[in-house]
Amino acid sequence: MEDPIIYSDRLFSRLTGNGDNATSSDKRPAKDTDYESEAFIDSMNDPEYIESQIREMERFDVDSAWRRVKQLSDAQNITPPDRKKWHSLRILRIWTSVAAMIAVVACLTIYLKQSSPDITPPMISEEISLAIEKCEKSGMSGAIIEKGSAVSTQKFAVSRKKETTGHHSEQKDVVADMLSATKVTTYYDKEFWLTLPDGSVVHLGSNTRIIYPERFDNDSRDVYLEGEAYFMVAKSDVSRFTVHTSTATTTVYGTEFNVSAPGDDRCEVVLVKGSVSISTPTSGELMLKPGEGAEIADGTITVSEVDVTPYEAWNTGRIDFTDWTLEKLMSVIGKWYNMDIRFSDEEFSQIEITGSFNRYETLTPTIESLSVITGLTITADGNTIIVAP
Repeated sequence: MEDPIIYSDRLFSRLTGNGDNATSSDKRPAKDTDYESEAFIDSMNDPEYIESQIREMERFDVDSAWRRVKQLSDAQNITPPDRKKWHSLRILRIWTSVAAMIAVVACLTIYLKQSSPDITPPMISEEISLAIEKCEKSGMSGAIIEKGSAVSTQKFAVSRKKETTGHHSEQKDVVADMLSATKVTTYYDKEFWLTLPDGSVVHLGSNTRIIYPERFDNDSRDVYLEGEAYFMVAKSDVSRFTVHTSTATTTVYGTEFNVSAPGDDRCEVVLVKGSVSISTPTSGELMLKPGEGAEIADGTITVSEVDVTPYEAWNTGRIDFTDWTLEKLMSVIGKWYNMDIRFSDEEFSQIEITGSFNRYETLTPTIESLSVITGLTITADGNTIIVAP
């Protein structure tokens, strides 16, 4: 077995980057070296491994551990090995090397914390947590997840502009082939909740695809979307969050918004909370306020006021309403089930109604309940809900 003093010194040299100055015998694994230890050395050079160990260390109760050690030593009547001077010096050298290793880990901790942007994950309400649980239990959750394969993002629109965030000021094309990415695709009749590497939460609608890297850059967080998704973005003052679709780019720093890009020629963005900017390859940047929606077609951005209730209700999976017009309620239900709404008489649309609905019920009992409450005949015909006398 390799002498622990020599081994710890060699380990310290490897970890601190001084291995290049070491002799060839220092670099060469010892005859009896444990290759698991060599693997440990490699893992100590991996920032992701260090970060995971730091998280584990933060949960460790040091005071409790030392109390336990003291109890055991008292029970066994153990005394410090200070009777032999040479042994004390050997112990000192060992613990000096260990202390040096701890110092390296501490330096890595500081580096990781300084190099990581200050990001605050979104607050997930009890209502959202319940919606996720109901979605999974109802069998409405389903997606194909592909990891670790190269994904082309060349089809997505990007606004090229001067970057001045943080310490960078350079022309940067954010569209590039991801060498290692995650692609999540929902089924035509399913939806899916996922958490991105920065803690942002995304609710994917049916027949939707999202592509994102395994790790975000410190100054940018880029995702690529086809279909519809509701984003609850982790807040950051330095790392922008950008959603790319085939027709437009939406940039935020921490907010809630809905993006619908069902095809290559149209995109709709609705802002629920915070602020976002919209841009296309042929237009400048345009800011939205809460309660505004942007429709992008043929490179043109049209902004209008919208009712965000249907989008919030689609995300939470439940709606409670008091004295709502049937028109407003049906717009929510239509979005829930991806259906168009048609009134045979516009007077019916102004009927007021009070109640509550759970999205994770099937369509049939929902419209049957509405028929009983309103006294109207409400039926589904293909992709259309018809309201008639």
